[in-house]
Parts: sequence; structure tokens; C-alpha cells
Amino acid sequence: MRAFEFLIERSGAAANVDPNVPKTQQAITDKVQDIFDIDELNKIYSYVRKMDLGGGFDEVFAKDVDLKQIQSILSKAIIDSQGTFEEKMGFAKELVTIGCIDVDKLLTPGVTQNITDLVITDYPQIYSSIASTLMNIAGAFKSGTTKTNRGKGEFFLSILSPEITLSKAGHGDLTIRGQGFEVKDNLARIKGRKGYGTTDQVRVDVSKQVDNYIKRIVKKNPESPLAGQTFTVGVGAKQTLWKDFGPLAIQSGENPNDVVKFLKALWAQSIRGLFLNATNAQIASVTPIDGQGVIDFKALHSPMKALAFDYYKAVDGFAGAIFVNSAKMTITYVENAEQFIQLIGVKAYGFDPGAQNGMQVSTP
Repeated sequence: MRAFEFLIERSGAAANVDPNVPKTQQAITDKVQDIFDIDELNKIYSYVRKMDLGGGFDEVFAKDVDLKQIQSILSKAIIDSQGTFEEKMGFAKELVTIGCIDVDKLLTPGVTQNITDLVITDYPQIYSSIASTLMNIAGAFKSGTTKTNRGKGEFFLSILSPEITLSKAGHGDLTIRGQGFEVKDNLARIKGRKGYGTTDQVRVDVSKQVDNYIKRIVKKNPESPLAGQTFTVGVGAKQTLWKDFGPLAIQSGENPNDVVKFLKALWAQSIRGLFLNATNAQIASVTPIDGQGVIDFKALHSPMKALAFDYYKAVDGFAGAIFVNSAKMTITYVENAEQFIQLIGVKAYGFDPGAQNGMQVSTP
């Protein structure tokens, strides 16, 4: 092949050739010989293209590079794995026909499992060599004319079982046996596609109401301890509105019941800034305000987790959530708020302004 003839060519007399040249040429030759066989790759690729990732993606793969690339990644991962061609072909067929994920075990609620414990395959060596590659596929991928964000774990599960497909629209990230399921990696956010707002404007509105309240009190009582005070108004234990304002207002002579009522209204407004359609009962469940207008944030933790999960599940209409830790290769399936409270940690409540909305989870 003329393309590789440079590997044996010499420029000038042998005495003038750098002694490192032969070493470099041999290294290149060895590397070229290590490259997978294109015919084998094509055979593997033609098989994995039969995989149903759902949502009509088979047609999309033919014209959209983004999604077609996923099957190319899978094909190359298989062909680069350790094993004979027959074993690699056997694994590709296994994926397309029966898969290698125990779906019943995957959907065991309320437990954290190692992903390897869910895998049933005749080719464990090949699976082990491709697992990390598949788990880390994530990003914005085309489906027709639109792009959809896909997190870690979604392609992993849909590739490894014909019973699991990417959801086409709504009701979760994956469709498993006709039901929708969300998939969330460590530090992902519990926030759906609809029914959510942002807290940016709410913070402004709450601050104005607090300023007006203080002006009214100070006008009556210039010696009020609220005079000259400013308060932070977000949702969190560090926000001074929920721990300092109430006691100072009461010290100024305000009726405690009126102070508490005022703060409850501001709190409800703050919560609804994110959870637009939260019910009065849900707001009440996350309002541990004492007679001084102080919020007990330790008592708030579990109720806030319940609100975040139940609201997310109801608004998006999925059956349960699969929490993945792609670094630890673990999976936790959660069906209800009680399991979410028990098993999934929280990094942040998620009422920060801008794109940081939505409870941020810490997965085991």
C-alpha cells in the first residue's frame, strides 16, 4: 500500500539517517497493525444498529451524526475489547436480542446496588471493558430537528437491554416495559420540564415587601431594632430573614401572630417561585415556623425532600427515578418520597437564582 511505503523509505545515504528513524518507523508499523479490522467493525456496527433505542431513533441514526455517533462508540468499544471476533459478535447479538441487564433486579425499589450485580452476560470480559465508556456517554443529542439533553446512565441502560428504550417525549428519560422512568446521576437536579419557575423575581418582590414592612415599623417606632437592618431573602439556613427578622419585629412591639403570618406568606411565595403549582398542603408541610417567626431548617430537610420528589414525579408523570452514581457504578431505584428521603442525599435545596434551580442530589 503506497500510503505506508514511507515506513521503509530512506532519504539519502544510510549513514546520514538519524538512528531514531527506524525505531519511530517500527513503532508506527506496530500501531497500525494494532488498529481494529475495518471489516470486523462494519460487521459489529451493522448488528448494533438493529438496537432499538426508542423514539424512532433508528431512522434518526441514518441522518443525524450526533445519535449515529453513539452506535459508532458502542461498535468501536466492542471491537477494541479483549476477546475473539466470535465472542465480540456474540456479545453484540446478546445486546440486541436478550440484553445483559436484569430489569427485575434493576427495578427493585429502595436499595442501592452495584451495577455489576445487575449484569448477566456470557461475555463478562467484554462487558467490563466497555462499561465505563457507555456510562459516560452524555450531552445534547439530536432527535430529528431538536436536541435533547441526555445524562449519564441513560444510554448505558438503553444499550444494555432491549426492554429499556430512550423515551421519545415526556414521562421520564427511559421507557421500561411501557412505563417512564427518570435517570439522575450524582449532583444532578430534581427539576422537570414543566411546572417550575425561577426565584429571581420572587427574591426582588419579597425584599420589597420586607423593606416596606420595616419602613412602616420604623415610622411608628424610630428606636425599633429593625431600623437600618437589611435581610437576605433566599431559601436556606443562611438567609437572615428566616432567623432574625421575626424576633426583631416582635421586639419592636409587633403582634407575634401578625409577624408569623407575614413571614409565612413570604415563605409560601418563595417556595412557589420554584414549585409553581405547589398545593397549600405541600406549602404547609415545609413551613416549620415557630412563634417567633424563626424557621427550623433541620426540621425542614425531610419535608423539603418529599416536596421536591413528589412534585417532580407528579408533574412529569414518571413511575420512579433511577439514581446513578457513574463514578462508583452504583444504581438506586426510588419509587416514592420515603425512599428518596432515606437513600438519596441533598447537596442543595435549589432555590438559587438563574440556572441553579432545582434540588441537587447526592447519590450513593
